[in-house]
Amino acid sequence: MLLLEGISNIYKIKILVENCMSSLEKWQIDNDKNGWQSPIAFSNDNVVRKKLPPLQFGNYERKFNVSLRNTGHTVQLDLDTTDIDCDDLPVVSGGPLEFDYTLDHIHFHWDVEHTIDGHKYPLEAHLVHYKTSTGSFRNALKFNDGLAILAVFYDYGNCKENIFKEFVQGIEDVSRNVSCGVPVDGICFCGFLPNYVKSYYTYQGTFNAPGIHEVATWVVFSEPATIEKSQLEALSNIDTEENDHPPQKSSPVQEMNDPSIIYNGNFYAAVRKFIRDTRRYIWEAKGDN
Repeated sequence: MLLLEGISNIYKIKILVENCMSSLEKWQIDNDKNGWQSPIAFSNDNVVRKKLPPLQFGNYERKFNVSLRNTGHTVQLDLDTTDIDCDDLPVVSGGPLEFDYTLDHIHFHWDVEHTIDGHKYPLEAHLVHYKTSTGSFRNALKFNDGLAILAVFYDYGNCKENIFKEFVQGIEDVSRNVSCGVPVDGICFCGFLPNYVKSYYTYQGTFNAPGIHEVATWVVFSEPATIEKSQLEALSNIDTEENDHPPQKSSPVQEMNDPSIIYNGNFYAAVRKFIRDTRRYIWEAKGDN
């Protein structure tokens, strides 16, 4: 009798596991169809070319105070909103965005998330904005259009001045202290953007930290900004909660199954890309020799 009951219980557990796996597979398929996965491998084969209105950046030229901290997974810049009127905060609108979105924070991925034509850049920054009408980042996670995330690639180059020079010392201060934060004054967020912002990919995707939230409109600029190799080394040389080095593991790159990615570009953007690619191929060829 006990043997029969044991077999019956094992069979019930087997059915339960199979049902869970079936639900998980269906969720995966539905998400593939809807395009609700980040990050994405961009290529000419999986995009729809479409002319969108220009992106509008409000208060991006102003200087703000931030808190620079080691989250245990990455370096993050949190906007200090103390004594700042809501109308004076950095805001992005236009393009694929139907509403205004207010900047909440910036974090970095040196195990880069997205790829373009199979190429991975050494660094990717995510400028995370929340829908202004929701009032906060936390509230925005409740809405399927709650976040707008601007993704900026960085390539190596010699640059006399860039935004990273303004807080490299702060990175060294927090690199060995998980969750520790230090104030950094006078950050101008336009310095994180590439020189050319009229060319980008956009899609509806997920915000993956912490958890997975299907609430994000992604805008991924096709033109990279510049960072010095020593700056990236300082940025990525941090202690983490797991004490692993390198301290990041990027999310799996997704191949979209339907043409739900929009590419907003023009002939000028294509010329700039051709020049960048040519320079990279020459540089890589020299490296092989």
